[in-house]
Amino acid sequence: MDETLQSIKTPQPSADEQLQPTTDEGQQSASGKEQFAEPDLSGLPRINWGALLMPAVWGPVHGQWITILFYPLWLFADTSLTNAVIFGGLGSGLLSTGGLATILAATVVLGTAAVTFLYASTAGRKAYLRVAERMTLQEYLARERVWTVVCALIALLFIVLATWYNLAVRIPAGV
Repeated sequence: MDETLQSIKTPQPSADEQLQPTTDEGQQSASGKEQFAEPDLSGLPRINWGALLMPAVWGPVHGQWITILFYPLWLFADTSLTNAVIFGGLGSGLLSTGGLATILAATVVLGTAAVTFLYASTAGRKAYLRVAERMTLQEYLARERVWTVVCALIALLFIVLATWYNLAVRIPAGV
């Protein structure tokens, strides 16, 4: 009889409450999902230099596959710049073919730079949050320093090859 009185006095958790996970502090979340503390992001730089220099390479490696779209954007910017040079630039007048090609090239290059800068200012945070459970901030930053050097070398290679192609192949052919 004492056991019966004991069970009546002590409230038992319902089946739903038993199934809900608790956080580290022992508090249940309202949605039934565990809530994790947000990692400290104060040590992250404002701009991720690897993402700024080569977003089309850095992004997919860090799980951000949409950045592959930078390749056609760069191709369009390169073609716009080359056409501005081929058609004479602003020297033939603002409303001439060369002038319009120069205006288009400037707009495309500035737009590409703005999109790249915007992406690089948010990419590092997103990439770290993706791996925060597996590595510390210091490990992540050390890895990103290596990626910055790799992306700088790849960007330099892209610029050299694009310049060679435009000067040696496209402009002499008038294409």
